Amino acid sequence: MKDEQVCEKKSGKRTEVDSQDDFESPIKKIKAGKSTEKVKNSSKKTPQVVDSQDDFQSPIKIGKRTPQIEFLPRNFVDFTSNPLRMKCKSSGLLDAISSLSDEQKKAVIEMGFEALLSLKINSVPTRLGHWLVMNYDEDRQEINTGNHRIKITSKLVEECLGIPRGKIAVLEKNKPRKGVGERVDEFKNQFDNPKIHVIKVIDLIKESSQAGKLFNTNFLVVVNTLLGETTQSSTVNQRFIIGIEKDSEIPNMNWCGYMLECLRRSKKKWKGGIDQFTGPIILLAV
Repeated sequence: MKDEQVCEKKSGKRTEVDSQDDFESPIKKIKAGKSTEKVKNSSKKTPQVVDSQDDFQSPIKIGKRTPQIEFLPRNFVDFTSNPLRMKCKSSGLLDAISSLSDEQKKAVIEMGFEALLSLKINSVPTRLGHWLVMNYDEDRQEINTGNHRIKITSKLVEECLGIPRGKIAVLEKNKPRKGVGERVDEFKNQFDNPKIHVIKVIDLIKESSQAGKLFNTNFLVVVNTLLGETTQSSTVNQRFIIGIEKDSEIPNMNWCGYMLECLRRSKKKWKGGIDQFTGPIILLAV
């Protein structure tokens, strides 16, 4: 993303067609009974009568170009004693990772998330978290540190978290229900309550030492909830599940761009004050 979005105007003038002239002369002369003037010079081509129906089809519609919005940099916010209220604690991710069997760790590596196996961040101080979120500009995708601005890009996310930044976009479906896809159904069938909280998914990972398709889904749900975005009702992030067609595609998907979108979206919804932040605070901290 460029630092600034500038509206550029094309050089040269665009000639606009007067719509009244298009529909006036041929039809009026015929109705008035006026004879067509004789052509004096035989070398000139005989003028053709324009079909009125063609007038409504041929003119080019000149639509208004939507101007790009230039977002001005936001002012720096000083560090305060205000805490950031979070929907979910990121410590659950370390709890899940520390319980993985060798087979499951191998599956995590195959998915491209090997760097998370050595993740040591257990939590982010709430006052630091508040300062980071306040100074993150979701429109310009940058953090204002006072002395300079740090551009948050998918490449930077890759460097900080070490997760895949492939070419396959991560597609979403808001509030996916049973029947929309086999992987979604398999995930939901593990739970009796349709409101699935991340601790329940972590418990399933800890209870089994086996890997496989279902483990991959559960692991990604935990990662994309605690490192990505939870919901306002504190349930897990399931929106991305429908976008995974095959397990072999997981390491080739752009999870860095997805984390960035979760960050942008959650900051956009955050109202400040006592409102709880649902986004990836660890991403801002690292």
